[in-house]
Order: sequence, then C-alpha cells, then structure tokens
Amino acid sequence: MGRKVIHMAQKERKVDPKAVVKDLVLAELEAYFATKGVEFVTGSDIEGCTKHTLVLKDVDGFDVKVVLTTPKAGKSTYLD
Repeated sequence: MGRKVIHMAQKERKVDPKAVVKDLVLAELEAYFATKGVEFVTGSDIEGCTKHTLVLKDVDGFDVKVVLTTPKAGKSTYLD
C-alpha cells in the first residue's frame, strides 16, 4: 500500500524592518571602510558577536567594535 502524503501549509515569514535597516547600514559601513583601506571583520565571523557587528582592525593601534542596535520593540526612535 502506498502512503498518503500530507502537505502542510508553509508559514509566511515576516520581514523584520529593523533588521533590514541594519543590513543596509552595515553594508554601507563595510563599503566605506573598504574604500579607506581599513581591515574589518563582520560579526558573523566572530564567535559571540551578533550578525550586525563590525570590528575594525588596528585603527591607530586599536581594534574598534561597532554594534548596530535599534530601539526596543514597539519603538522606532531612541528619543521618545
């Protein structure tokens, strides 16, 4: 006897607008620092860092960590 195959409905994925903005800003920062010749590593390549983290290597002798954050849920600005 053949088995009956049941296809379950796929859940629609919601797009997180804050994550989209952070992706765009991170791409702009990467492009900027690449044109300036600054070596950097993204957070996805660093253990314990979030995707939206950029570490600039050896800026005047120091590493600089840039972390992109957005306001908490329900907020669109830090100034409110």
